[in-house]
Amino acid sequence: MKTQVLNVKPISKSDSLNVVLSIDQEEYCFTFSRQFDQIGETKLQIITYDPAFGDIFQFNQHLVAEVMSLVKRVYRGEKVTFPKEVGDFGTPRAALDTLKPFKGEQVGS
Repeated sequence: MKTQVLNVKPISKSDSLNVVLSIDQEEYCFTFSRQFDQIGETKLQIITYDPAFGDIFQFNQHLVAEVMSLVKRVYRGEKVTFPKEVGDFGTPRAALDTLKPFKGEQVGS
């Protein structure tokens, strides 16, 4: 199923973004937040997302990486045009079908 990021908009008075995605014909909205941490002399940017986003995309880590890449670009202030196709949403069954069985075991049993 085709997966697209439809829009990424800042949430006023916060360092968070609303990310609107579509999987096939269904739309979802998730909140991504940013905070900074200092380790020694290095300032790290930490981006987190709604647990629901992780639940929906747990078998589609390639899509998590693509969405996170777009979110980072928006946080850097880059111009990104939407909608942006990020890949194909696979089902848990399709993910299991790509696994190789261990010796003497069947996948999915």
